[in-house]
Amino acid sequence: QGQLDGELAEHLHVGARKRYKDFTTAVRAFARLQRDGFDGDLVTVTRSGFDAEERALQRGLGLREGSVRTLPADDRALATLYAHARGLVVPSRGEGFGIPIVEAMSLGCPVACMRVIGCAEVAGDAALLADAGDDATLAANLAELAGDTPRRAECIARGNRRAKELSWESAARSYLRMVRGLVDLS
Repeated sequence: QGQLDGELAEHLHVGARKRYKDFTTAVRAFARLQRDGFDGDLVTVTRSGFDAEERALQRGLGLREGSVRTLPADDRALATLYAHARGLVVPSRGEGFGIPIVEAMSLGCPVACMRVIGCAEVAGDAALLADAGDDATLAANLAELAGDTPRRAECIARGNRRAKELSWESAARSYLRMVRGLVDLS
């Protein structure tokens, strides 16, 4: 699963894994899912493989061999992964803007992220949220996205609307309105 041939990646993580990105929380949440019988995968799209600490964490949590893996992907391949994933997981403790969240939502991939600056604002009401570091709630949210549930369908629909609100075209229109407002004040 999770290959570029259109099969489901199950759950997808995009980008760096260290420091404030808190990939450890995603792995712990995923381990909870596996203990509850989930047999899907967690794919992290990045150019670097797992370091010794990350491999030790996965072994220590008893994760199924190969169920958490890295996959490099260019923009086209990433779009395919988003379109076929059960959900995007963003475990960050803070983000500048959260571009992967918008990318995922625009391609019909529901999002589970943290209730932190840069994630909650970007996701709006379109994502399932957990507090930073809360792997139990994140696991429950990922389980919700893994099934064909009404809540998953709702996240996809809301995500599509939210992505349109956050498009470059929408940003340009807002900026133009702001500039016109400033000109009118002069």
